Amino acid sequence: MHKDAMACKYFISRPFYFSGSAELRKNVHIFLFACYTGLAYVDLQQFNTSHLIKDSDSSWYIRKPRQKTGQESIIPLLPAAIRILENI
Repeated sequence: MHKDAMACKYFISRPFYFSGSAELRKNVHIFLFACYTGLAYVDLQQFNTSHLIKDSDSSWYIRKPRQKTGQESIIPLLPAAIRILENI
């Protein structure tokens, strides 16, 4: 396995056990959140808690218009993405 792929696999499997500066840890969490949700960097910059929606079955979603197209996206949150939001 390629060295970069191994590093990425390591961060994805251990996003909350990353040892480094607080700023680097935050950047890793933001990057992983983007990976889990598929949101572009510009959409992450505009993201806030008003975009979070809890469904009747207690599932969390992001409901947000995309910057590039203006179309509203409804993105289900994976458990790992929810943990990242809880820790940022």
